Amino acid sequence: MTATTQARTPPWLWWLLALFGIFAFMALAVTALGWIGFKIFTEQALIAIRADPVVRSAVGQVHDIELDFTATFNAPDVNEFGYRIDGERIDGLLVGEFITIDADHEELRSGTLRLDDGRVLEIGTVQQRIPDPTAAEAEAEPY
Repeated sequence: MTATTQARTPPWLWWLLALFGIFAFMALAVTALGWIGFKIFTEQALIAIRADPVVRSAVGQVHDIELDFTATFNAPDVNEFGYRIDGERIDGLLVGEFITIDADHEELRSGTLRLDDGRVLEIGTVQQRIPDPTAAEAEAEPY
């Protein structure tokens, strides 16, 4: 009699492959959720950038923004992000502090816009709220 021996895959190998598959699926799912969340944040940041009057007056219509990883990672605050701006008149690098107002809105609180021609402009809602000291003096009543 001839005994036929077949090579069988050990059961632990199947368990190891299944475990690897589960971890790979979980990593893919977390990456996809992060990507979708960051895409939503970038769209909200674009709306906030377009709403800034200093940005509008300097670059015109903002066509597109692209995250600048170097500027973002060099920013001192975790709420600061750097974006390359593609504008109607001129392009530039915006580094700004974005604050989440609610699930659908970001506010460009403060930052700088460095235009490709070398000009540097202060931007954000903090700059819009700073009162003009000369206007306050003009409104004061003389004694």
